[in-house]
Amino acid sequence: VLQSINCEKETCFQSKARDIKSPSDFSIAYIVQTSGSTGQPKIVQVPHQCILPNILDLKSQFSINTDDNILLCSPLTFDPSIIDIFLFCASGCTLTIIPDEIRSIPKK
Repeated sequence: VLQSINCEKETCFQSKARDIKSPSDFSIAYIVQTSGSTGQPKIVQVPHQCILPNILDLKSQFSINTDDNILLCSPLTFDPSIIDIFLFCASGCTLTIIPDEIRSIPKK
């Protein structure tokens, strides 16, 4: 059984949107696994207060808007890729993800 949702209507998610609460500054924005300097895998929890000001500042500094295109070249395991993704979400621009096989051959 497939369920189809027509999101062209303005009211598509209105009832759900009313239930969403804004996150606190201390709530976790994202989690990333990193090897760090020790070579041992570890999980890093990044709260909203650590990422949101950066995203808003970058969006403002570079005047990123819906006409722009962010090129995601970093692997998703690399922390700066998260910034690119959040910039895309915050600005409504286009996010172009470069596949691994192309990223590893820069001449193409």
